[in-house]
Amino acid sequence: MNFLARLLLLPFATLYAIITDVRSWLYRKKALFSAKFDLPIVCVGNLRVGGTGKTPHIELLLRLFSQTYQIAILSRGYGRKTRGFRLANQEDTPQTIGDEPMQFYEKFGEKVSIAVGEERALAIPELLYHRPDTNLILLDDAFQHLAVKPSCSILLTEYAKPFYTDFVLPAGRLRERRKAAQRADIIIVSKCPEKLLQSQKEEIVQKISEYAPNVPVFFTKINYGKPYFLQTKKNAEDVKKVVLLTAIANPDYFLKAMQERYECVLTFTFPDHYFFKEKDLTTIGKHIPDDTYLLCTEKDATKLKNILPKTLLPKTLVMPIEVEFLEETMRTDFMLHLKSFL
Repeated sequence: MNFLARLLLLPFATLYAIITDVRSWLYRKKALFSAKFDLPIVCVGNLRVGGTGKTPHIELLLRLFSQTYQIAILSRGYGRKTRGFRLANQEDTPQTIGDEPMQFYEKFGEKVSIAVGEERALAIPELLYHRPDTNLILLDDAFQHLAVKPSCSILLTEYAKPFYTDFVLPAGRLRERRKAAQRADIIIVSKCPEKLLQSQKEEIVQKISEYAPNVPVFFTKINYGKPYFLQTKKNAEDVKKVVLLTAIANPDYFLKAMQERYECVLTFTFPDHYFFKEKDLTTIGKHIPDDTYLLCTEKDATKLKNILPKTLLPKTLVMPIEVEFLEETMRTDFMLHLKSFL
């Protein structure tokens, strides 16, 4: 956004910031009720609209703590066609619980409970009624959901687009003022380059501390695994040419990484949480030569498998993604710090 456009939008951004400030103040003064529960609740969220990597960071927490805790994930279920509380089961689809909860369910549904509900303060008791053994709840994308008081709030901010350089909507992409970061107990800088200099980390920590003093900061990177066939789940070997398909909030990072790895014939991007239509896929299929595969993210794969044309399904690949801390010592420190809240 250029300077003039931002200047013109500044009055609206100021009004929006005042509204969010008042809302936060009412919760701090207990004029609005914030529910507290007798089990650990970890909130994962961000200040910026768009993809900072919340889903793979939830999966990171599952890998770190699923051996110790009976975990449940509670999401809003953005984009679903249902309302109210819903506990994921084998009959569910992205339309009934949302694409990201569906991704969690398909990957971890045997090990953890997956639920959706707009009003988390109401959804948590219902979740515990159905899953009484739950002793840790992960709240997905709930940093602004002040109606629940978490045990620990983890705030994500993207390395390339940190919150301290952004502005409140609509002049920028922030849901709240930068100072809202002080509500966080832990801040993670996501999507970092693998070789981030210590001096660069220190500079980022210093800038974050201007808005969130004394909050520990950690750094993570994205690892892309080996693609696998959507139909058979078998690893795909010797892939050279692909057509990319995405419907995620911030596809740039994914697209750049795939373009460095493969010869990308074409790229099709759709809005975040978009539900693909058969005509979309029929059109895309016409642009895929015999020696080329269709490559998508795990999130998008949940919406594709039941509507792909029969000719395209065997040629569709899924790219798995994980996040890791930049150093092993950082991983250990993170676990110790988070455990102090649990």
